[in-house]
Amino acid sequence: MPYLLPEVTGGENTEFHCNVGGLLESGLWTDATIECHGDIFRVHKAVICSQSAYFAKAFDPKTGFKEAHTSTIILHDVYPDTVRAILQYLYHGKWLSPDSEDEQLVQTVDIYAAAEMYQLASVKYKALNQFRTLAPRMFALQTFPSAVQTIYENTSEKDLMRNILVRTSLLKFDELQKNATFNDTLSQVAEFGKELVHGMGRQLLSNQSHVVIKCPKADCRKEKTIPTEHLTSDGAIRCPTCFYYTAGRAWEQVRKGIRPPDGMTEAQWLSGYGPT
Repeated sequence: MPYLLPEVTGGENTEFHCNVGGLLESGLWTDATIECHGDIFRVHKAVICSQSAYFAKAFDPKTGFKEAHTSTIILHDVYPDTVRAILQYLYHGKWLSPDSEDEQLVQTVDIYAAAEMYQLASVKYKALNQFRTLAPRMFALQTFPSAVQTIYENTSEKDLMRNILVRTSLLKFDELQKNATFNDTLSQVAEFGKELVHGMGRQLLSNQSHVVIKCPKADCRKEKTIPTEHLTSDGAIRCPTCFYYTAGRAWEQVRKGIRPPDGMTEAQWLSGYGPT
């Protein structure tokens, strides 16, 4: 029997959250307790277990875990403020963010790490989107080094938050080379530096082997990314927009290009969607 309800990835103000939001603050009808470094949170199993496979399993009598009999679970690997923010999201569909972006960055990566650990898919999705919004400005923040440390201590190699971090760094690498904080972070978090170097290598190879060209037909002029050898060959190329069909050498070279995975635009790939 599945523990999770179908994942909702839409807006924040769902009917579910409108109905149960007040229960967290009122404490009415609570039937479980979360303890975290001295802080106690009284919660409802129906709310947290329907959104987390981890809590659902812990509180299921069939598993034989002690939490199922005591209705109390102790969390050691997260901060109380992180638990508080996650509960705000589970009950209200959103959490309260700090005013400063320095604190927002720390909160976001802490929530993401906890959501990964406790199998909170919707919370992880929300944190990832918030990180994507902060990413272009994060290099100027004082909390950037600690945020990178947290990301690499709590995620795996193909993780999406790592993906966004590395790709954003690649896009801004020319200016980041002069950023002392960024360079210190590369020294402190060796795995980040390693993935950045690998990303630079893949990007260099891609730029050398592909080119962005423009359709030669006057009323189209749409761009297309193709292997470089197709541009200089006599083989014909068909425009995906107007279907104009002519020799590769007739197409205008616009710039060196990055070849995204099939079905994705270059902009989508660089924004952190899909595999590196």
